[in-house]
Amino acid sequence: MANEELLDALRQRMQSHEAQVLYKQRSRTVELNFADLKEHRGLRRFHCRGLDRVRAEVGALVLTHNLLAVEAYGEQRRPSPSDASPPQTMCLV
Repeated sequence: MANEELLDALRQRMQSHEAQVLYKQRSRTVELNFADLKEHRGLRRFHCRGLDRVRAEVGALVLTHNLLAVEAYGEQRRPSPSDASPPQTMCLV
């Protein structure tokens, strides 16, 4: 088989404890993003043809994912209404 030595080297590297720890971390970070794109954003197959259009589609999906992440981060940092100071009213005299 072509590149058999590369596959053997990869298998050997993946046997180390460090590689297993990194791979476990990847499953909690990177793979969750791929799962979200597939399950919630419809990226089971591309809806267009051509490399430029596919790149644009993936770019739009990544941008959407990032904007949703920023929004979720903002929601976490926003104080609850009970913690907020009373609203200031404007008096025009």
